[in-house]
Amino acid sequence: MREALIILAVLLVLLALTAFKYRKQIAAVIGFGRMIREATKGNSADRQSRISEPVNSGKLVSCTKCGTWVPEGRAIKFGATTFFCTDACLQSSIKSV
Repeated sequence: MREALIILAVLLVLLALTAFKYRKQIAAVIGFGRMIREATKGNSADRQSRISEPVNSGKLVSCTKCGTWVPEGRAIKFGATTFFCTDACLQSSIKSV
């Protein structure tokens, strides 16, 4: 009986040392398992509720300075047909004149 307890204690120590040495790999395997479980657990209704509908921001206009397309409501309007995407583009255009 005493020999069995000693063998069990040695095996537990070896298991603990192995787990300590490979703790990062064990954590990665557990994280991967959780990721797979979460991916298969969610039903289509949950996934559909997380998908956001695109916001209709109006007509797209091109920035005069850099050519970036931005919604007209978010663009900085200068004159009738001149638009800038950011204040930095507006300031850069003013400095170049």
